[in-house]
Amino acid sequence: METPSTTTTAAAEADGSSAAVARWTFTIFQRFQHVLDKVTPYVLHRWIAFFCIAFLYVVRVYLVKGCYLVSYGLSFYIIHLLLGFLSPKVDPELCDSPTLPIRGSDEFRPSPAACQSLNSGALVLSITIAFCIGFALTFSSLFDVPVFWPLLIFDWIMLKKAPSAESERLLPLSENANASKTFSFSSVA
Repeated sequence: METPSTTTTAAAEADGSSAAVARWTFTIFQRFQHVLDKVTPYVLHRWIAFFCIAFLYVVRVYLVKGCYLVSYGLSFYIIHLLLGFLSPKVDPELCDSPTLPIRGSDEFRPSPAACQSLNSGALVLSITIAFCIGFALTFSSLFDVPVFWPLLIFDWIMLKKAPSAESERLLPLSENANASKTFSFSSVA
């Protein structure tokens, strides 16, 4: 039978080990953030490192001749990140942000709400981490699942025709008749 003192000792050891793990993860996060802060001014170097990692991933998938499911998921994640990078935080038509200048004397000053929802540093970091995770997943046979290409085409068609795509204004201009009618060169002075 355990005494109350041994129970509290075990609880204290568990608290001590969880505190040690918390300190260790905080230290790792701090070092990672320090490296990110040091690399921030070097935009070209970040992109070169990203393309090297992406090239290693492509070579790995080519040599394995598989892992298409991982590549498929990775491509969807990259498209999601690129849409976040290219789209503004807030839809300009729904907020009171300034419009483009109409007269020569007008000056365009975008509001902070019109900024990108994902900056280039976060984009490069997220895509690089995604490629690293994808590269690690190529070493497991669990993720080497063959993909039936007609299913991919069906999936792409269903995503293209999804109602959320129309509400998010992600359809091409040829399919969005209202968008092509609203712009006119005669309104620009």
